[in-house]
Amino acid sequence: MHTASSVSQLSLCDVSYDSCTDTDDAAYQTCHANGTSEENVNRSERTLTEDPSLGNDSIRTHSNGQDNNGNDVIRLLLPRRMTEVQQTRAATIINAYARGYLTRRLFQTDAVQNIKRTIADIVCFIISTQQTQAKGVKEDAKLAALRRNAGKQIAYCLDQLHTIFVTSTARDRLQMIRRDRSLKGTSALPTKVHRKQHV
Repeated sequence: MHTASSVSQLSLCDVSYDSCTDTDDAAYQTCHANGTSEENVNRSERTLTEDPSLGNDSIRTHSNGQDNNGNDVIRLLLPRRMTEVQQTRAATIINAYARGYLTRRLFQTDAVQNIKRTIADIVCFIISTQQTQAKGVKEDAKLAALRRNAGKQIAYCLDQLHTIFVTSTARDRLQMIRRDRSLKGTSALPTKVHRKQHV
C-alpha cells in the first residue's frame, strides 16, 4: 500500500469536480492498489489473527511464549500488528476518497447527464398524462401504450446507470471519464482559436 504518495496525489480530489489526467489516474491507481473496503477489512482481521512467524494461524493471548532472548513474543508482535491495522485503515480511507472522487467525476460526464435528462423528461411526461386523466379525460389505448413504453424506457435508463456505476470496473469508468474530457476538449477548441484570432 502506497499510503503517503496516494495522499499527496489525491489532496485536491474531493474539492472540485474539475479533473485532469493526473488526478484521475491517481484515483484509479489508488483504487487498484489498495483494493476494496471489504478486502481491506478482511485483511485487517487476518492481520490481527494470523502469525506466520510462529507457524500457527492465531496469536495465542492466553499463553505467554518467549523468544530466544527471553522476551515476551506477544508484546513484540502486538505493535507490529497494530501498525499494519492502522496502515490498512488509512488505505481504506484513501480508497474511499478516490472512489468518491471518481463517482462524482463520472456524474459530470455527458453520458450520465443525458441519462438523467431522459429520466426527468419521461417522469414529466408521465405526470402530465396523470394530470389529464385526473381532470376526467378518458385515457385511450394509445396514451396507455405510451405510458407503458415510458416506464420501460425509465427501466432501461436505470439499467444503464447501474451498469456504469456498479457493474463496470474502475478501469472502464476511467476510460469513460477520459473520453468525456477529450470530447469536451475538442468541442471547446474552436472557441479558443476564434478568441485568439480576434486578439
